[in-house]
Amino acid sequence: MKLNYKNVELEVMVVEEKEKILVKTQNLELAKALREQGVEVLMKHTIDSFVSFYNLTLIDKKKGLVYQNLKTIGRVLKVNPFFAKGKQLYNLSLETPGKRSLFYTTSKEEYKPGDFLYLEGTLEPDAYKNRENRSKLEKIIGFEYYKFNAAKIKLVELELVKKEYKRPRYELHLHTIHSQRDAHITHEQLEHAFEEGKLAVTAITNHGINNCFPDSVHHFGEKSKRKVIPAVEIYAVDDLELKKEQELWELENHEYFQQLEELNQTMEEQELVIETFKTQLETQAVFAKGEKTIIKDQLKLANQTVRDLKKEIKAVEEQVKVLTKTKPSRGDAKRYHLVLLVKSEESTYKDEKYEFAYNPGIYELNKLITAANTEGLAQPVLKKWMGTRPTVSLSDLMKVKEYFVIGGACTSGIVNDALIEGDEEKAKQLIEIFDYLEVQPLMNNVYLTEEPDYKERYPDLESLKQLNRKIYDFAKTNGKLVCFTSDAHLMEKEEQFKRALFKKSYISMILGRSGEDLTKVLSDNREEKQPWLHSYEEMVQELTNQGFSETEIEELYQNEKQIAETCRYFNNTTIFPKQMFIPEFPGVNVKEELPKIVYKNITKIYGPEPDELILARVKEELEALAKRDYEFIYYVSARLVAESEALNYPVGSRG
Repeated sequence: MKLNYKNVELEVMVVEEKEKILVKTQNLELAKALREQGVEVLMKHTIDSFVSFYNLTLIDKKKGLVYQNLKTIGRVLKVNPFFAKGKQLYNLSLETPGKRSLFYTTSKEEYKPGDFLYLEGTLEPDAYKNRENRSKLEKIIGFEYYKFNAAKIKLVELELVKKEYKRPRYELHLHTIHSQRDAHITHEQLEHAFEEGKLAVTAITNHGINNCFPDSVHHFGEKSKRKVIPAVEIYAVDDLELKKEQELWELENHEYFQQLEELNQTMEEQELVIETFKTQLETQAVFAKGEKTIIKDQLKLANQTVRDLKKEIKAVEEQVKVLTKTKPSRGDAKRYHLVLLVKSEESTYKDEKYEFAYNPGIYELNKLITAANTEGLAQPVLKKWMGTRPTVSLSDLMKVKEYFVIGGACTSGIVNDALIEGDEEKAKQLIEIFDYLEVQPLMNNVYLTEEPDYKERYPDLESLKQLNRKIYDFAKTNGKLVCFTSDAHLMEKEEQFKRALFKKSYISMILGRSGEDLTKVLSDNREEKQPWLHSYEEMVQELTNQGFSETEIEELYQNEKQIAETCRYFNNTTIFPKQMFIPEFPGVNVKEELPKIVYKNITKIYGPEPDELILARVKEELEALAKRDYEFIYYVSARLVAESEALNYPVGSRG
């Protein structure tokens, strides 16, 4: 098949004639020209905004195409030059646009990353990459590498297509790469989304942490025009519910602890008896006939009783030890997701020493997260959620809720969870915590149709539509806003394979070590289940599919906007006070002490009369530190080194 556009002739063929060549574009002129040539055109665009030609057979049935003659188009990812037999050659890493197929080929000509190449040749397994000693992880996920032996390579010039959006989104639930092992969105991608009009405002709601804040300030701080909300998706624990469970457990197991208490009391009594007998034997000078023998016999009997008691106590202690492991704790308590968006106005802190601007919401958020990562670290209940989680108690959150707009999050939200379980009474009690609930894409909740605990009530997509309708109606009935959120972990739909592949490999690696069955794990992380940042057009399409009317969709959109506009942004919020906070050292004037330490070490290294150049350099550096009040940093370091050396810890340079 030959395609012509703007004087560029493309010869594109497939392995089987029944397969279609698809073109993705938003360029109406290009679409018309190609349709006239009998080419199916999708009015969409790829992640990188290039027009994409791809061979569906090559992508999805790669193994069946090994050693066949192929004609396709690939995009250059990397170029690695090398010499072979005195000739300059280039190894090219290629992918089919918008898809996961990846292969390698060798060219006599240098191409640059991003170039599209028309290729003729054969696809073959890469013997080196599929070596027997490849990593355990590669073996677990069954990843195979291919190389393309190209008989013909031709540069194809494709037009860059700029994405256009009717309306920007106000996204209130989005994760960046700082949600480690889970999300793939970068700050650079967000900047691009703002630039092209996909976003008006976004919140960054990473899981349980605010470690993205320095990076966010760098990109979207004071000098930025972008509206990015400081936020966190916390793991909340209903501590009242946990307390009830603990009290019930103590009531159920009271007899064991009572038995242990009684045995220990008996033990104390017997030990007193023994001490009494021992004292009598040691202090009494004269005994009546046979009295000493009686006391010795009683002492012997008491010692035997103690030995028997010890065995019994040990046995009961073992029982209690086993029981204690079953006592409900934060690790056993259900973790609910809640979204916290900072809304508090700026404030000023002032005392005898300091005066600086700060945001009380950021301050309280930092306290919550610190406590969550220290006192609240908890092992997950379900095995499929690996690793500890930093949990926040609802009672602690309620003390500071005035500083935040609180969102219901995904189906793991506490209200949504109650509605899923069919417990509307509980949902009514909890709804007051929240300012809004979220309706999300159906694919985010597909797991409900597969989990044994839920699939009977939610057997198909239709039941998930009814669930989202239930959330919408419940929020409105209880006077709360409801909005659409993506719960985005990827920027574009075309990136879904990235997270699917990563999740498969990561989870498989962990569970593979424990001997867990990988079949279900791999199916849980299929490509179509990975949530991406929905554009306005995609939001409308998704909600229309769920059965929401145009009026309701507009309402959800305006609610997003309303909530977003009540929040603070990185560009108008004090995340880090500009004030320098210098620690105090009782009895030490650091500004005087540090130069003493420095000059003492100079004479130790260079002798009593160091060269003038050395002294001049030291003077310059000390003055630079003094100008910025940085002396304390180096003083603390000196103290730490001295203390470490005193304890015989090895101390070395960082390079």
